[in-house]
Amino acid sequence: MLSGISDDNIQPRHFQMLSVEPARLARALLTTSAVGMVVPLTAIATASIPIYAVSRSVATLPLALVAWPATVVLFVTLSRVVTVAMSQLLKSRRSREFALLAFGALFGGLYFLQFPITQNFSRVVSGEVIWPLTLAHSIPFSWGITGVDAALDGNWLLAIGAVAGLLLLDVVLVWSWQRLVLRLFEGRVSASYGASRKQTAANGRNGDTGWRASRVGAVVTRELALWRGDMRRRSQLLSVLIFAVLGGIGPLVTDSIPFDAAWGAWIVIFMAMGAGSNLYGLDGGSMWHLVMIPQALRDDVRGRQIAWLIVAAPLAIVSTAVVRIFGDLGLDRLAVPISVTLSMLGVSAGLIVVISVRAAYPVPEPTKAFSLNTRGSFNGGSVALVMLAIVVLAV
Repeated sequence: MLSGISDDNIQPRHFQMLSVEPARLARALLTTSAVGMVVPLTAIATASIPIYAVSRSVATLPLALVAWPATVVLFVTLSRVVTVAMSQLLKSRRSREFALLAFGALFGGLYFLQFPITQNFSRVVSGEVIWPLTLAHSIPFSWGITGVDAALDGNWLLAIGAVAGLLLLDVVLVWSWQRLVLRLFEGRVSASYGASRKQTAANGRNGDTGWRASRVGAVVTRELALWRGDMRRRSQLLSVLIFAVLGGIGPLVTDSIPFDAAWGAWIVIFMAMGAGSNLYGLDGGSMWHLVMIPQALRDDVRGRQIAWLIVAAPLAIVSTAVVRIFGDLGLDRLAVPISVTLSMLGVSAGLIVVISVRAAYPVPEPTKAFSLNTRGSFNGGSVALVMLAIVVLAV
């Protein structure tokens, strides 16, 4: 939800030049959230509310049938409000970087938090531990279930209050969305700014010497700068870094993570390959400039491969080394992890070029789209090729 699960390819700012009443436009844009896979998937997930009601008592089904669509609206509308609100609040590069780091840490933590929760799930079901259920019932997304449980206990006042609170929250979110759109049309949202004064002053300078002055070296230098500075690339690389820490090193610290640390270190390479699966598309419109210079393609491909290896290799090597040094595997038979790591890095360097060329998808400029959203940085063809590349890499 926070990363922009709703389709923000259509944004209010795209219609600012049209003579459209902002309030009507806000409602129309919110309605577009119902188009696509988001609403059906959300409806399927929240169908647990009427299913739970039928399994306990048919008398609670009418209440559940009201809470079900209200919960779907809550998910979708909150996604839209968060997406637009963040795009209006995060204007500086530093603020976007901080939010990106916070979101990545949050999602990484939530992903690995599921493992200890799963291990203790039986204690919660048996009633030995009750605070997780109390906490879950207090979250608005579960107010539908809370209402059903209250109705089963005969507390119809609490049941109706929970569903009414859910409907009231939906109304507040719709109103908030409309106000955010009106702020855009009233000119109360400042334009985002990106490059710092130091970066702007450095434009036009080229003090590269040695290997950096060669054609391949120039591409490597440019790509490394993009991996450091481009928000989209960094957002994809952040997930690799989080998994390197939690997936490769986490199993050495706790038994709650059901990963073999040795495999976790190598899975980092799979994820790094996915992060580099749209190298040309992430260049945005400048991708077409390169296409018009075919004689530069060989050096460009080689430079991008080398830059990706410089970025990905340390994550894979450090994860593998930590597992060997601090794990139970020992330092014997080092030739196996070394050869596997090097071969996977080499094969991945070739696969990222194949995927990036065969399914290149130019993305909007960072200042023209919600910078924290990585949706739109791939298409169906690239996803299929990534899945095929994972099979090839595993073999």
